[in-house]
Amino acid sequence: MTTVAILAYRDIQALDLAGPLGIFGAANARRKEIPPYHLAIIGLDRSVIRAEKGLAIIPVCTIGDAPPLGPLIIPGGAGSKCVNSD
Repeated sequence: MTTVAILAYRDIQALDLAGPLGIFGAANARRKEIPPYHLAIIGLDRSVIRAEKGLAIIPVCTIGDAPPLGPLIIPGGAGSKCVNSD
C-alpha cells in the first residue's frame, strides 16, 4: 500500500487539501478488498491548523513521525508564501 501524504499548514487552501483527498479516497473505494492508498494529513506538529477560511484541520502525524511516504502533496494557499512582502 502506498502512503499518500498531504501537508497541512496555517492558511492552507482547504479545497487543495480536500480535492486530492477525495480523488485518492475514491480510488480506494473502487478497490475495497485491497485499497491501494493509505491517506495521511501531516503537519509540522499535531496542533489544529486553520485553513484560509477557518476550517480546522487536525494532522494525523507530523513530518518527523510520518510512515514511509509515496507522493507528498503540498497544497496552495496564503500560508505557502515564503517571503513576507510587508
